[in-house]
Amino acid sequence: MGADITVNGKVALIERTGKLMGAPVKACELRAGAGLIIAGLAASGITEIEDIYHIERGYDCMEGKLRALGADIEKVSFPDKVEAEDTENSESKDKAAS
Repeated sequence: MGADITVNGKVALIERTGKLMGAPVKACELRAGAGLIIAGLAASGITEIEDIYHIERGYDCMEGKLRALGADIEKVSFPDKVEAEDTENSESKDKAAS
């Protein structure tokens, strides 16, 4: 997204670099996912957040609430990806059972 972040132990130093740019990102947990939403709203361009189930388990209808405040946000489903993951998971279970 274009941020300049330096991590030293338990401290993260974030320096201004100008504008954030939209990018594909992945929510690895609840609060990080919420932070990615805020960063995505502040960024220019499109930010796509993968694994939003982390966010959904802690925030009820977050996209609707942000949209009511004027945010340009939408939740999009990709059924083909879900079906592919389901197929992979069932194949893994079949192999484990053999």
